Amino acid sequence: DYSQECSTTYEQECSTVTERQCSTTYEKQCHTTTERECTFVNGREKCWDEPREVCNQVPRENCRDVPRQQCNQVPRQQCQQVPNQVCNQVPKQSCQQVPRQNCQNVPRQECRTESRQQCQTVSRPVTTSVPEQRCTSEYDEVCENVPSQQCKQVQDSVSRQVARQDCKTGYEQVCQQVPRQQTEHRSEQQCSTVTDRQCKKISRQNCW
Repeated sequence: DYSQECSTTYEQECSTVTERQCSTTYEKQCHTTTERECTFVNGREKCWDEPREVCNQVPRENCRDVPRQQCNQVPRQQCQQVPNQVCNQVPKQSCQQVPRQNCQNVPRQECRTESRQQCQTVSRPVTTSVPEQRCTSEYDEVCENVPSQQCKQVQDSVSRQVARQDCKTGYEQVCQQVPRQQTEHRSEQQCSTVTDRQCKKISRQNCW
């Protein structure tokens, strides 16, 4: 079984054409002019016409027809009988390059900061008021009545007992409670929060 299959191709076709090309040239053109010149001779002015040549560059355009080749791409259709192609669906394995990951365990150090309470025993002076007994000696005169015999001359001797006061100085101790400042050292615990940095080695997988 055949079918016609056509395709378009391009062929180059060339032809000769003329193209007018022009260029500018300069030509020297001269002409004679007269200039009047004067001079003084013996105190008198003498003048005459002096011929001079004056030249100029004059542009001139020169043109000519120059042949040149002009080419164009011309489309042409070419057809031919080709056998029909019978196609079936066949599985095709498609492969592609994929990157492979290469991994290895890399040791690294992991650290963290932890807070803990640190305590210590310190001695601190503490002043308290305690009662104290303070005694003083006070002197006092103590008197007591003692019997004594008193006699007087009468017709008959008569004695009688009369009371007499006998005094003596004695002392006694007087005590009283007075406050006294007493300082003693007491131990107490003082605590403060400190931070410790704890590190440990762990393995981490590093891939590339």
